[in-house]
Amino acid sequence: TIDQFLGKVTHLQLQGQRLGPELGEALNQVPAASVVYAYDNLLTGLGGLQNCRRLQMLYLQNNRLASMAGLEALANLRVLHLGHNRLSRIEGLDQCKQLEELHVSNQRPQGGMDVPLEFCPDSFASLAYSLRSLSAANNRLRDVGCLTMLQQLHALDLSGNEFMQVGDLREVLSGPILAKVELHGNPLALSERKYRTSVVLLARAIEEIDGRAVLPQERDFVRRLEDQKRRMQAQRHAHLQRMRDKSASPLSPPVATAMRSGGPGAPGHFSATQAMQDFVTA
Repeated sequence: TIDQFLGKVTHLQLQGQRLGPELGEALNQVPAASVVYAYDNLLTGLGGLQNCRRLQMLYLQNNRLASMAGLEALANLRVLHLGHNRLSRIEGLDQCKQLEELHVSNQRPQGGMDVPLEFCPDSFASLAYSLRSLSAANNRLRDVGCLTMLQQLHALDLSGNEFMQVGDLREVLSGPILAKVELHGNPLALSERKYRTSVVLLARAIEEIDGRAVLPQERDFVRRLEDQKRRMQAQRHAHLQRMRDKSASPLSPPVATAMRSGGPGAPGHFSATQAMQDFVTA
C-alpha cells in the first residue's frame, strides 16, 4: 500500500517545491526519513519535526525561517544546513549531541535588522564534542566567544564578518584540531598585512587558510621566525634592564665628593684633564 511504501522512505527530496509555511506537514507520512532535502522553499516554521526522530541530515537553506523551534527532538541529527534564512539566534540544539556539521551563513533577520547573529551558549556546550564543521559567514559577527567550547572543530568559516584583528579570535583559533579556516572579507584581512602568519602561529594544527594550503615548510619557518623574534625581544629587555640598573646605581664616594665641589680651581674640584696630567707626570 501507499502507507507501507511511505513508511519505508528514508530519503525525501522536497527542494524547490514552494513548500510552506511548515515543514512537518510534508513529513507526517514518512516517519523513517533520515535525509530530507527541503531547500529553496517558502518555509517559515519547522513544526512537526518532532515526529521525525530518525532524521540525520536536514537541508533547509534558502527559506524564510526566523526560528529554530522544532529541532529540539532530533537527537540523531548529524548535518544541518540553515544558510540564507532569517535567523537572529542559533539555538534549540541542546539535544543534538551527534551534530557534526552546522551551516548558518548569510542570515538576514526579518525587518532588516543589521545586528550580529547570536549563538546560544547552552546549545554549543552540547555540541562541544561532536561538531566538526561550522559555517557562519556573512553574519556581522564581532565576537564568537562561546565557540571556544567546540573541542572537535576541524573546519571553521567566519569569512565576511566584522572581526578587526586576529587577536579577537585567539581562543577559537587555538582549538586543538582546527585545520581549515576562512577569514577573508573581514576588516582584519585589510588591516593586518600578515594575518596569515598570525593564524599559523595560533592554530597549531592548521592545514588551510582561505582555501590556500599551509605547507609544513611554511609552518616551520613562521614558528622559527617567531622564536627568533622572542629571543631578540628578551635580549633587548635584559639589556635595557641592565642599563636602567646601571644608571640607578649611586656614584662612588670620591667622585661624588669631587662633583659636589665648585668650579674649576675650587678646592676639591675634580678635573679629568688635571687627573690625566698628574697620572702622566707621576
